[in-house]
Amino acid sequence: MTEQEIFNRFKDEFDLNSVTTNQKKVDEFFKLQGYEGSKSLMGMQVTYPDGTNDIYLNIKNMKKYFEGLKKRGSVAKKERKEELVQALAEGRINETSYYHSLTNIDNASMFKEFDDYLRFVTLHELQHIKYRQQIAEGERLPNYEKRIDDLAIAYMKNERKAGIDLVVEKKMRDAEIESEDVVHTFRSALNSGILNTILAATPADRPIINDGVVFVPHHIAKRFGYAEDKMFKGYSRIENGFLALPFQFYSYTLANVNKMVAQWLMVN
Repeated sequence: MTEQEIFNRFKDEFDLNSVTTNQKKVDEFFKLQGYEGSKSLMGMQVTYPDGTNDIYLNIKNMKKYFEGLKKRGSVAKKERKEELVQALAEGRINETSYYHSLTNIDNASMFKEFDDYLRFVTLHELQHIKYRQQIAEGERLPNYEKRIDDLAIAYMKNERKAGIDLVVEKKMRDAEIESEDVVHTFRSALNSGILNTILAATPADRPIINDGVVFVPHHIAKRFGYAEDKMFKGYSRIENGFLALPFQFYSYTLANVNKMVAQWLMVN
């Protein structure tokens, strides 16, 4: 996600004034806030008196952490959590970092690409904007940060569910349109042929020459070497497919003579 993409996506919902990911500008801002050279700080948000907000995102720190998270992906969650507890006990990380890391481990499956992790950090800072004055009475800062993490994860899950629902809805809508098109096509085809009468000549309608068979008087055919037909004495049977060629387009005409013209003549 680019600065502009993040800004366009969240500007109205969170009253964003700007999003900064330029590393030089981010480093300068962190230095002014007293966090120069911090390797664990991923982002920060600033709220102005007019209610607008800026967020600064440290892409360099995020990428380094994300690469480490992916490399450790094959290590069991239980073992990684035990390592976190040990690091906390030894003072190598503070309690806030402990809770942040715990959230990342529990939800590592959601961070398949760097953009996923960038979105999570962005949403974390945006949730700070939304809940900056809602620290519960007696709530410690690490617990508040954990709650903000949980809100960011919940937001991502809702986004994905909404995205899946939209895809499913689109597929259902497309399927409905496609089925309607199929019905219309079928009805159009049915309607275009419903007034047509299809006539095809049967063996009773057409002469046998249509099948390539003719009977020639034997006294003529014998001159060409044909034998007398055993069933029809005095004739020779000649069979050849080419004899049917002149009649191949007369199927409708021959059927029409018997089925329509003959019946019309009989009635009249």
